[in-house]
Amino acid sequence: SFIYKANVGQGLIEHELDHVFIGKSDKKPNPDPEEISEFKYVDFEWLLEDMKHNEDDYTVWFRIAIKEVKKYFDSNPVINGSGAAFR
Repeated sequence: SFIYKANVGQGLIEHELDHVFIGKSDKKPNPDPEEISEFKYVDFEWLLEDMKHNEDDYTVWFRIAIKEVKKYFDSNPVINGSGAAFR
C-alpha cells in the first residue's frame, strides 16, 4: 500500500491510498469494463523499459505503483517460489 498525491491535469489532483495485490492464476482476467478498457501480459523488465520511453502511455498512479512494486520485489527476492522475482 502507498499514498500518493499528483496533479493529473485540467486542474485535477489525485490524492489516494492505493493497494497493490499480487497473485498467480491460470485463469483469464475478467475486469469490469467500466474500470478497465484493456490489459495485456508483459515481462516486468520490458514494462520498466517501456515506461522509460513511453511515460505518457501510463497513468500517474500506475507509474508510482510500479516503482513501489519494484522496491518490494527488490527487497523480497523470493516472491514466486522459484527464487526469482520477475528476473
